[in-house]
Amino acid sequence: ILLRYILTWVRTIAPRMPQPLLGVYFGLSILITIFAYTNGRDTDNHINLPAASPKINWVGRVNREPKSGVVLLDWPGIQATFSVSGVSEVGLWAIGSGTNDGNTTWNVLVDSQLSGTFQTGPSKGGVYYKIATLNATQSYDIEINKRTEPQFGVVLIERFVFYGRSPQVLSAPVAPEDPPLFKFEFIGDSITCGYGIDGTSPTCPFSAATENQMETYASIVSRTLNAEYHVEAWSGRGVVRNYGAKNTTSTVTMPVYMMRTLATIPAEQGNLWNWTSWIPDVVFINLGTNDYSTQPQPPKEVFQTGYTNMVKTIANQYESNPDLMFVTMCGPMITVPCPYIQELVQDLSASLHIYYVDMQNILTYPDD
Repeated sequence: ILLRYILTWVRTIAPRMPQPLLGVYFGLSILITIFAYTNGRDTDNHINLPAASPKINWVGRVNREPKSGVVLLDWPGIQATFSVSGVSEVGLWAIGSGTNDGNTTWNVLVDSQLSGTFQTGPSKGGVYYKIATLNATQSYDIEINKRTEPQFGVVLIERFVFYGRSPQVLSAPVAPEDPPLFKFEFIGDSITCGYGIDGTSPTCPFSAATENQMETYASIVSRTLNAEYHVEAWSGRGVVRNYGAKNTTSTVTMPVYMMRTLATIPAEQGNLWNWTSWIPDVVFINLGTNDYSTQPQPPKEVFQTGYTNMVKTIANQYESNPDLMFVTMCGPMITVPCPYIQELVQDLSASLHIYYVDMQNILTYPDD
């Protein structure tokens, strides 16, 4: 681009300029061209950091590829945090994904304050996405937080790029907070995903822009109690039956999805989650709404058996934590399975630390 501009200058513009001003105008035009092309960011130096670098702290189920340095992900609520100094712009290269409802969407937090959003859309090759513009004289703690759920597809993040005069990616946070007091895991459906939570009304159409996992009870509780958290949630999924299924049961439900590193790829394809890599203190389960939202509904016994087996599977995976606690929830959008869950919790309480939280009738229409 710069060479093309110089040639154009020599052939067309230079012959018309007064000789004393020729050098001045040429120099200024080159600077303006460079500024416009780089969007004003410092180009003296930059750092490319693989997404799987230890300096990028990933929280949530992600697939790190150590050889290529890329990270693949699709669950909601996944976070990447890092700290920088001397950086004027930070961005990433990714191969994104999306659907007719929109693209995978992210929140950007600078020093724990929401500063904007960006989308990683569908692409055949890597695309650069600007995350934030910063003051290169200061240091910052940066977080990107995945707003959207697995239905928008897998995102492959290749690397992060840090522009500046003397850019540095620090090994420790600029303003270190107390280490997390707890580890929470949330398994749920659209309620836990934040489906439509940023919509303007209860009847507005759904899109990626209206989904925001960071505004859900799961994220709010975790941040309030200083807990690190994982989220495995997908709208429309149930314990034994998914929303709108023609039969009383479905083949692939949340007990199947929860076994995966990436929600959209079968575990049999080398995608089985390593449960020993991250062990929570509390597992929150908010499922059952989709099992009973439409007809035909599953029999009580089938639902309770599926739910009980799911809880026992999780307990077995986390057997190294004898103090593991389960918090089961029902509501606020349905009432049918709530007594079923209360019954099975009472039965399981003899062998597990398990509790029931009733979330019925907590919504205030039309505000919620």
